[in-house]
Amino acid sequence: MTTPMPAGPTPSPTGTGLAVAVHPDPEGTVVRVAWTLDGGVAARWGAAPDLEVAGYDVWVCLEDLCIPWNTDGKLWTRDFLDVPAGIVAQSVSIALRLQLVVEWTDGTRSEAISAPFVVPPMYAVTASTDWTMGPVEVLVDNEARRRHGLAYWPDGSIGFATVEGTTYGFASNGPRCSRWRVDTDRFLGELLQVAEPIRDIDPTLSYASGNSVWIDPSTGTLLMFFHEEIHPDGDELRFWGAIGLAISHDEGVSFTSLGRIICPNIAADAPQRVALTEVGGAPFMIRDGVFHVYFKETLASGRALNMSVARADVREVLDGALRGEVVPWSKFRDDRWDEPGIGGVASELFPDAPTTRWFDLVHLVDHDRYVMVCSDGMADEWSYLIRTSVDGISWSGPTQVGETESGCELLYLSLAGTDLRTPHTARGDEVHLYRTRSATGGTRRWDDAAVERRVLRFDPATAPESVDDPDPG
Repeated sequence: MTTPMPAGPTPSPTGTGLAVAVHPDPEGTVVRVAWTLDGGVAARWGAAPDLEVAGYDVWVCLEDLCIPWNTDGKLWTRDFLDVPAGIVAQSVSIALRLQLVVEWTDGTRSEAISAPFVVPPMYAVTASTDWTMGPVEVLVDNEARRRHGLAYWPDGSIGFATVEGTTYGFASNGPRCSRWRVDTDRFLGELLQVAEPIRDIDPTLSYASGNSVWIDPSTGTLLMFFHEEIHPDGDELRFWGAIGLAISHDEGVSFTSLGRIICPNIAADAPQRVALTEVGGAPFMIRDGVFHVYFKETLASGRALNMSVARADVREVLDGALRGEVVPWSKFRDDRWDEPGIGGVASELFPDAPTTRWFDLVHLVDHDRYVMVCSDGMADEWSYLIRTSVDGISWSGPTQVGETESGCELLYLSLAGTDLRTPHTARGDEVHLYRTRSATGGTRRWDDAAVERRVLRFDPATAPESVDDPDPG
């Protein structure tokens, strides 16, 4: 979904006269990254030492992924920038890199110089008392993944559906869909589709793929809530995401797009968009005959929310899909469901919390609660935050399940019950967490990614009291 910085000067080694300091805002809205240049920088690039700096080209880099900060073609004239907390607010530390090209008032320009900096944890999250995480089980190693042609897999979450007694897995292989048989003794059984495009997608989309599938028990029709992206001016670093709906009449062999159902409040071409606009992988639950699809909202102001939800009646969605169309969806806002799914304004379900990276949920049936797990971190330090809810609207505060893991990227995750014939519901006390691990991460994650599984176990004896159902209507 992302690419390295555009072609240009190669970053010089650190320690080239650039010093970076980090100053978190006491109110928690931004993190100020300030820099200074020593006197030798101008001389190194042939500028007179007494010349003033006219400005900078600025990038903030995570590994080899560099986001340009002055995207309007103008020089950045300040010696600091404010990173919105919605980008870097987490419960673990984040190692980043500042990269500059300096221009002096006589027009002299440096090559790129860079220096690392660390954003400290902005939230203190306690360890879970009612959930534990089992050991790692490798399901598909990097060699097997690449041998099967799954070069960008799974690019998000993994979905499951059982058709006539056979369980299938669904996941994005980059911008296209993959499908495989899940055997009792082998996770990646027969690979049936390696990279199948969704048919009839909007030609303005640069990415359209998904995993979040539901099968109608009466007709066998499969629906997929898929992740779609627009890349303004071809820039993958600033993609604008939305959620579409697709249908399959052939047991998941192919899917046909029906159209968009949910998109952020902010427009793709809005100047307030700082970087990418993520919506997530569209995990869903069904409660009282209604689909609830969870997504990351971004407001017209540019502020990104941690978690939001939109809904539509299951029967209406299915009937519309069988007619070849989508029905209106409604976002939840201020205890009401009257905001349109396309461009409306949604409420924040996880206020005052670490930034949600990737997420999935499952219904823990025997304990009458929904369970959501979110990945928390960037670069090479990651943890998992877990929440529960009795209604899907009011959620418990986040607690950390398992240990913080360093030296790898653990961005993408999926949840499912132990019985994949009913993947969105889990019986008993166990939930399976599937994840993608990469030692390199970022844009190079597919060089060494492996798929793993860990078992989450719930202990009801130590669980806090459930969040009350606010009766959202």
